Amino acid sequence: MPRYLTLGLLKLKPGNRPAAEQIADQGAPGMAQQPGFESVTFFLDEEHNVYGAVSFWSSRETAEQANTVLTPQFEQAFGDLMDGSIDSRIYEIYEHKR
Repeated sequence: MPRYLTLGLLKLKPGNRPAAEQIADQGAPGMAQQPGFESVTFFLDEEHNVYGAVSFWSSRETAEQANTVLTPQFEQAFGDLMDGSIDSRIYEIYEHKR
């Protein structure tokens, strides 16, 4: 059965790295409670105020369910810090044979 990843990107208003790190730290345990969760990594480009997360899921269904639950929660947490909305996409993972 293929695995899936969710890639979420958002742009924050300048100077919000500390808030973004706090929201990521608080949100990660909630992500881990979702069915099918495997892992999450947060990343950022502070120069351009772009922040994001890539999370890995055991199936498309669990990735979609988690995305439906988690994206609104993160949008609420970021609130007025965001410059736009979260762009969240789900991708199938291709793992090459070694």
